[in-house]
Amino acid sequence: LVPCILASAALLPAGSAVAAPYYKTLCDSFGVVGAVFFCTALTVLIGQVWAMLLTLPALFGSGTLKIQSRGFPSAEKVLGVMPLVGFNACLSTVVFSLVILGTSTGSVLADVSTDLPDMFSWCCQATASFCAAEVWAYFIHRALHTKWLYRH
Repeated sequence: LVPCILASAALLPAGSAVAAPYYKTLCDSFGVVGAVFFCTALTVLIGQVWAMLLTLPALFGSGTLKIQSRGFPSAEKVLGVMPLVGFNACLSTVVFSLVILGTSTGSVLADVSTDLPDMFSWCCQATASFCAAEVWAYFIHRALHTKWLYRH
């Protein structure tokens, strides 16, 4: 966790400097709302592709990187859940975009390189976000395995 947070903190200014001109072009072409939705959709898509790549070893019978040790999914089973994965990606894009639009100032929405936190704040925020996301994901995943949800 610590190396990932430190690496992301080191890359934040460079990433922002690289992304800012592209975001500005999107803002000029599609407006702030369009740019936010596009960038959010791209981020969600990258996450979905990464998750898909993590399932490939399991499809070929390798236990590497598997979370659940029992059984291996078939290609048909994986393809069968793709509509739900796509719906989840679309819903995530809409929700995350609305949160970004609702919680960001106009100056930040117009130029993503403004108002960046210092490295210490970034590391603290990244750590808190990571921990909160892990706790949230654990309890949601655990809730999904209850008998009540299986029946409904």
